[in-house]
Amino acid sequence: DPTTFHLGIEMDGKLVGCITAFQATNPDLEQSIQYRLRALCVDENYRNRGFARALVQRALDEVQRRGAQAVWFTARVHLIPFYKSFGCTDYGEHFLIPNSCMHVKMYKVF
Repeated sequence: DPTTFHLGIEMDGKLVGCITAFQATNPDLEQSIQYRLRALCVDENYRNRGFARALVQRALDEVQRRGAQAVWFTARVHLIPFYKSFGCTDYGEHFLIPNSCMHVKMYKVF
């Protein structure tokens, strides 16, 4: 899919964090050009260094540069404050992803 992109952070010669984004429509949103964020991950040995924040900010900047009117994703419930710091909004009921934890839907309109 040509709308898909991956961002990563390399430290000490290895990939320590990544995020993926691609154009996808969420029927809960009315904007015509939407992107979905997925698979934000930072190696546990490299957490609390601002890498997740840098990846999310760069992904938000890039989808906006590509013309997105909104971005959406699911997030772990305990990370709601983190995503709200980017201006994102949570909505709907919390739900369990099997073999994971409670999640919530979130979005941001540009």
